[in-house]
Amino acid sequence: MTSQEERQPLLGERGAAGKSRWAQAVDSLQAEWPLIRTLLVATTFFLFYYGKQGFEMTATRDLACAAYYGLHPDEVQTITFEGGNTKACSPSSVESFTAQVTFVADILSTGIGSMAVIFYGSKLSKWGRRPVLMIGILSETLISFALAMLPKFYPFGPTAQTASGSWRLGPLLSLATLFAMTVFYAMLGTELVVISAIRVLVTDVSSAAVRTRNYLFLTISILVGLTFGPLLLSLCAELYPISRTGFLASLDWRRHGPETPRQPPYSPRPPTDQVPAPVLTEHSNVTALLVATAGMMATIITVAFLLPETAPRNAEALSDDNDQKRKPSDISTLSIILPRRRPSDGLLDWRITRVALTEALANTSIVGLSTLAQYGSYRLGWTGENISLLVSIVGVGRGLALAIVVPAIFYVLERYTRKPAGLRHLTNGEIKRIANSTPAETAPEGDDDEDADELHHLKGLVSLWKARVDLALAKFSYLLDSLVWLFISLATSQFLSTTALYTGIFLLQMGAGAQAALHSVGVTVTVDALGYTTPLLSSSSSSDSAASVPDPLPGQDLNATAGGEAEREEAFHKRATAAFFALISLVDGLTMTLSKILTTAVYVETLDSVPWLPFFLFAIFQAAALLCVSTIQVHR
Repeated sequence: MTSQEERQPLLGERGAAGKSRWAQAVDSLQAEWPLIRTLLVATTFFLFYYGKQGFEMTATRDLACAAYYGLHPDEVQTITFEGGNTKACSPSSVESFTAQVTFVADILSTGIGSMAVIFYGSKLSKWGRRPVLMIGILSETLISFALAMLPKFYPFGPTAQTASGSWRLGPLLSLATLFAMTVFYAMLGTELVVISAIRVLVTDVSSAAVRTRNYLFLTISILVGLTFGPLLLSLCAELYPISRTGFLASLDWRRHGPETPRQPPYSPRPPTDQVPAPVLTEHSNVTALLVATAGMMATIITVAFLLPETAPRNAEALSDDNDQKRKPSDISTLSIILPRRRPSDGLLDWRITRVALTEALANTSIVGLSTLAQYGSYRLGWTGENISLLVSIVGVGRGLALAIVVPAIFYVLERYTRKPAGLRHLTNGEIKRIANSTPAETAPEGDDDEDADELHHLKGLVSLWKARVDLALAKFSYLLDSLVWLFISLATSQFLSTTALYTGIFLLQMGAGAQAALHSVGVTVTVDALGYTTPLLSSSSSSDSAASVPDPLPGQDLNATAGGEAEREEAFHKRATAAFFALISLVDGLTMTLSKILTTAVYVETLDSVPWLPFFLFAIFQAAALLCVSTIQVHR
């Protein structure tokens, strides 16, 4: 007699076949809705985050320039306003002071922000994903509003002596306020905490089969913000210019009755023999920063009401009498980077450390792009339009790579990456169905349920094979990046031109799939290396056998299917994933700081003598990332 378990798959297939295309589309949308709303929140945040970067940089430079003339009032007589007030900050002495201020602000932001990542990363499971995400977005909201409201003094506004109202801070005190706000901003986590929380949210709603795909979708969300964010905020600033004084006056309407006309915003006083008159230009336009502030606040509200909490409900699900189970306190951002001894042979497991080191080496390309923009401005006279075109090339090239190139490479790698012995008789379609199976289907529930036990075993083999494909994709991308940086270093020394540099920047984007692939491998090896009750991957690579802790699906009632053990496995998986992405965000922040210090020093010292050396260093970094990722074994 046919059992109920044997009939159920056939009934499920018959029901699916009988559905209309519209019903299937609705079912597909419902299945993907947790991911879609997470990506909508991510896209909204990145639109305003990347859109405000240029305006925040300009505001910081303006405050530093005004502070310089506050320290050197005798140099005010040298200021000329021909063609606008931007030339007031052109002298090398002013530029040097501005660069120092920008460097200090960056160090405060990344240094304190990296320590904040350690703190908030450990709270992703205790507090939940949403509170940590909202705190990170709040930090970006506050720094945008502070830069919009801090008064700009001469040469972008009145002198400290002529400023009126309660905003008579003076240029130096205004700059000190900026530093204080930067420290507070960094303590709330900066964008590093936001990115870490979003990555964890994406992981929570992803099964092992689609994890790399969903990370690529997240990268596309970042690219949408990078490409369209600056255009959106620039358009707002162009169409609806608002000055700081005008904004404050609009908030002060209660103080002005009908008989008391409102005071107009600041306008430059006529020139005198002592101080030339400043010219109000785009430096007084704070529309973009105000729009970014409002957009960030709207994103916080969206997170509060749209995103459900995906952290394990039972925060102490891992606390168990069994000594073989690790306590939640054992999973922290810093502890997981340290190698752990494997119980099977007593050797140290370096896989997580190698993933973090690979992430650090590969991320130097981000600093490389900014260094390339500086060099183009110095040698080729690039203007703001050229830099904007560079950013557009990055966005378009990476979008093209993620839409066409990376899927094509992934398809080829899936065909030629060696499969474990237990999967070689299966087609790729059958493997995909196994990977997408639910924990209820894969978790064996009894000794007689041989089919479920076999499916559980096969899913472990699929996880092993998928990780191998991800590693192959990362290796290809790092090899390509190292070759392109060699081309750029050769171009700077032999045939320097804008076309050559733009070509190199475009080719760099073809390796866009590396980060998503590395993160997918990192999640797999982290859960396996921390070692719950059942290992994810087999230690025997020769037999290619593996057992897998199944990935929970959103809304899956694990207590109803696999009982308390499945719930503990889910909780452990989510805590380990949160710790891994907090570690990655910490590594990203430290890499940005240290590589910026190193490459800036090399760039300044070799600018005229060996201009290709900084870009050759980036080629070495990518080659080192290739060597490091080649040492990662997905199995124990």
